[in-house]
Amino acid sequence: MVPLITYALLGTSRQLGVGPVALVSLLVEVGLKGALTEEECPEYYAQKNDTSLASEADWQLQSELCPDEYAQLAFLTSFLMGLFQIGAGEGGAHPNRRQPSPALALTGANPNRR
Repeated sequence: MVPLITYALLGTSRQLGVGPVALVSLLVEVGLKGALTEEECPEYYAQKNDTSLASEADWQLQSELCPDEYAQLAFLTSFLMGLFQIGAGEGGAHPNRRQPSPALALTGANPNRR
């Protein structure tokens, strides 16, 4: 809440991420939510037997319970999206900027090479 108020008052900030790149990050987080299997994150699925948790909404996130496995999945997603961007001919540049995307760094591709 504080970052939104700060952004509203100041208008711009280099530290606040409210643009399309931040939106993509949120979409990736939502897409990966619950993506780990029971073998990869047994702690998450063990919450099913916890009677103090009323519903799945009360469960801890997989990213909190199994951070290493979740990070591997996030890195794999970034790598595959970098490959997809290269294959689509975007060269890794985000539509709103002329810099290469972070996903390209993971693939090791050079966006300036034609």
